[in-house]
Amino acid sequence: MKKFLCIVFALMCVVLFVGCDFEYDYELSETKAETESTRETTKSTENTTEAVDDGKYAVGEVVETRGLKITYVSCEEYTPGEYDFFAPKDGYRFVICTFEFENTGSSDTWLSYVEFDCYADSFNCENCSWYFDNPLNATLSSGRKAVGIVAFEVPIDAKVVDLEYDIYDFFDTKRIVFVVK
Repeated sequence: MKKFLCIVFALMCVVLFVGCDFEYDYELSETKAETESTRETTKSTENTTEAVDDGKYAVGEVVETRGLKITYVSCEEYTPGEYDFFAPKDGYRFVICTFEFENTGSSDTWLSYVEFDCYADSFNCENCSWYFDNPLNATLSSGRKAVGIVAFEVPIDAKVVDLEYDIYDFFDTKRIVFVVK
């Protein structure tokens, strides 16, 4: 009887491992919101046009992953007013990026601003999305959409600023990079 149970257990393990797709790859497909083939964008924080490197997404572009459609809606610098309760540290500025997410999969998806990291000249920046209205935080059913912001405190003199969004899988984490500056 013990030998029979061992054989059944071994067969169940084989079926489980064969059924799992260890090469589960998030194919990122890009849908251009613009018709230009050069991937150019106008940044809202500066009035210049700059080409974006391949593999990074600019404002106005859409990224589709398995089960999720992400639109990079806008990115701008926030200037605190006279009556604001918070302000960036000396030598820093707030950068606010707006994203729209659509769940194209068949199961619920959880989204949050904590899944984003910001790097200014390769140094991690502080996430301060909770300071602002409408931080990205939602559970989306299939076919549902959500719009929210992510905000970071970034050095004023930073030359390269990127946002990274984590896509989790059981076996791996993939990152999508969005260009801020």
